[in-house]
Amino acid sequence: MSPPRSEQDEKQQRRLKREVLLYLKEHGPTNYTHLFVHFDPHMTAHVAPVLQDLRHWQYIEMGEQDLIHITKAGWQLLDDVNYWA
Repeated sequence: MSPPRSEQDEKQQRRLKREVLLYLKEHGPTNYTHLFVHFDPHMTAHVAPVLQDLRHWQYIEMGEQDLIHITKAGWQLLDDVNYWA
């Protein structure tokens, strides 16, 4: 069982989720590896749980050639100002 996340960790995860969704909104479907390297150039693995969480809750989907795109739920999450507050 993993330890509970601190409030600061939760805010950082939420911020990174938003950055990923905004990146996909601006750039369109993007290769998974490119997203990983773009958001974690030093390979610290801090973006992996964010991408996994976004996929788990179906805010993003992986299509052909490992292209990640925003789902309808992801678009709704981007518009949910209460989530990002």
